[in-house]
Order: sequence, then C-alpha cells, then structure tokens
Amino acid sequence: MPTIQSTVVEKEKLRELKLSQRDAMMLTDALKKPAKPNVRLQKAGARYNNKTQYYRRMLSK
Repeated sequence: MPTIQSTVVEKEKLRELKLSQRDAMMLTDALKKPAKPNVRLQKAGARYNNKTQYYRRMLSK
C-alpha cells in the first residue's frame, strides 16, 4: 500500500515539464521579452474592461 508521501511524490512527477535545451531557451526568452499584443487582443481587452466596469458600476449601486 503506497504511503501518503510516495503518492505526493508521484503526483509531483506528473506535473513536471520536460523541455529540450532549445525549448527551454525559447521559453526563457519569451518570458523575458513577451510579444506585444496584436490589434485583436487589444480590442478584446478593451471589450473586457468595458464589460467588467459596467458590471462593477451595477453592483456598487
């Protein structure tokens, strides 16, 4: 019967992300200097902000 500790260790192993050296470097570079949002993402962000501000105003009344 597995112990609680061995079960936790096994679950942690499942969450482990294995990357090649090239992929790890690409991930590091992307985290250091993320891409700028494109027009569609900017518009989506504006729509989200407008909707959430509307609901916040409605809730605060």
